[in-house]
Amino acid sequence: MTEDEFVREMLKRKSELEALLAALSGDPVLADDLFQESVVIMLDKRGEIQPGEGFLPWSRAVAYNVFRDHRKNRARQKVHLLSDEALASVAEAFEHFEEEDVSERLRSLRACREKLLPAHQNMLTMRYEGDMSINELAGALSRSPNAVEAMLYRIRKALLDCIELRLRSAGIP
Repeated sequence: MTEDEFVREMLKRKSELEALLAALSGDPVLADDLFQESVVIMLDKRGEIQPGEGFLPWSRAVAYNVFRDHRKNRARQKVHLLSDEALASVAEAFEHFEEEDVSERLRSLRACREKLLPAHQNMLTMRYEGDMSINELAGALSRSPNAVEAMLYRIRKALLDCIELRLRSAGIP
């Protein structure tokens, strides 16, 4: 696989690999670090992809191994994370997602987010893209932390309902 082909595939699969690492680690910042480490390894080993193997399964395996290596290093430092069985279950769950399903889920999330009121979109952006705490968000919006938490709950519930409806109508469980 050429470097250009690798970059194209990586750009297509970036969100799926980040989601896997976030699910395994439970930490979006750590997941980003592990993703970057995975990309470096994949770039070096891109010649190992067997014809017909497919980039996504191969890249998932590399990312999973990068996480396992990180976990082993953390275990030596006496930091305990999920059991091996739990990690295997998370990784296996990602293997069952079809590429089209993941893409449709992302399209549904984007479409449903666009249906939200601009103020609600702004709240989500501030909270999740701006990494604002509930208290910071409450201060920025001149609301109580309880009111912000309640509003975020309602927004997330509306997004979930919208996404599930779109996925059901597309025949995706």
